[in-house]
Amino acid sequence: MNQFLKVLRIVGQVLILSFLFLFAYPLIELKLPGKRIFTDQDQIGMVIFGALFFITAFGLLLNSTIMFSKNHWRNYRLIASIATVILVSLILLPRENFVKIILGKPNHSFNRVDKNEKYATASIKIRLFENGKFLSETYDAHLNNENIGNYTFKNGNLILDFVNEKSEYIGTEFKMINDTLNCLNCKEKVKLIKTKPNNG
Repeated sequence: MNQFLKVLRIVGQVLILSFLFLFAYPLIELKLPGKRIFTDQDQIGMVIFGALFFITAFGLLLNSTIMFSKNHWRNYRLIASIATVILVSLILLPRENFVKIILGKPNHSFNRVDKNEKYATASIKIRLFENGKFLSETYDAHLNNENIGNYTFKNGNLILDFVNEKSEYIGTEFKMINDTLNCLNCKEKVKLIKTKPNNG
């Protein structure tokens, strides 16, 4: 009987840790540059995943603390607690910290100003980083789409080389005129105004 309970406890802990990492994965992935791709309906799912993660994390930490004080699997309880705290910290860490760690410091930022474009269908933002990387974000009424890649910016000409599949609203060639980027190969007229870079 004791052996059966021991096996049952092990299976239970494995399942709890598995669910914890399962709930944490999409929440952490959304913080990575180029991975912030979701619809309005997806946001509801993220709220549910977030609630399930924090409930599971709280339960695991509480259980680990109690059982650790009772000298029950102390090493495992310590490792489980540390892993939980790390996951919680990563999820609570502001997204700009991930952007700064992965892409570095931005030196240029450009935003679409919808009020200056009568027929604009999507908001667009492009950030250029000192290491030759860029991060672009487009958002229309249904989808938030983010892309990363490499760029060249010479003599007012900006060329974007996308790593992942780019949004339909953004092009790859731009011309700078008076602090405004004009897209040369977008499907609709796109002008991006130079703004102050967000350094996180």
